[in-house]
Amino acid sequence: ELRRVLASWYTADAANSKSFGRIVDERHWDRIMALLKASGGEVLALGTPSRADRFIPPTLVRGPAPDSALMTEEIFGPLLPILRMDSLDAIVERINADEKPLALYIFGPEAAASEIIRRTSSGGVCVNDTIFQVANPDLPFGGVGGSGMGHYHGKFGFDEMSHVRGVMYRKTWVDPAIRYPPFNEANLRLFQKVMVGPLLPTGLKTALTGTAVAVAGAAALAIRS
Repeated sequence: ELRRVLASWYTADAANSKSFGRIVDERHWDRIMALLKASGGEVLALGTPSRADRFIPPTLVRGPAPDSALMTEEIFGPLLPILRMDSLDAIVERINADEKPLALYIFGPEAAASEIIRRTSSGGVCVNDTIFQVANPDLPFGGVGGSGMGHYHGKFGFDEMSHVRGVMYRKTWVDPAIRYPPFNEANLRLFQKVMVGPLLPTGLKTALTGTAVAVAGAAALAIRS
């Protein structure tokens, strides 16, 4: 089916199609062809590659080796690897086995897509299409981990490239001596409660909370009356 659709777009030999581009230079042509030759999969192509024309046809690679460069490096070329999966669980396991992708494209029912999205991590997602999540200025674009850090687009990019500076003003009229040396066990216990907690015992905290709620309720009743 994929070959039929590709042929309807570019004819049986994409070299004759004015709608199909060329690789930018010979170096990248060599790089992409090296990925293809070492893939270990069945190659189905719409035409014959030509280095002189920097042409690589739309190419399907069925069953490439999972550890091949084609499956572990960025392609940036007209190669589409195809791996057969027998279940949604297998799909999720395969996605999670590698670095988190910059984009995750899912074709299928929305319920299945939502399940895959819930169980995986990626820079962005587009369901039943490609690229359009990048074109939407209201969605952030960026990677996770190996696919990049941070995101941009609109306010997302503004926030990403801005530094949010924390500023605190403290009054000086209260400055307890217990903050300063010499330190003892009482200091240590107080610092532990302040930094780790709980500052107040659970029972006392509950009692104070209950008292505050009761006072607030009484105040509300007084206002209404």
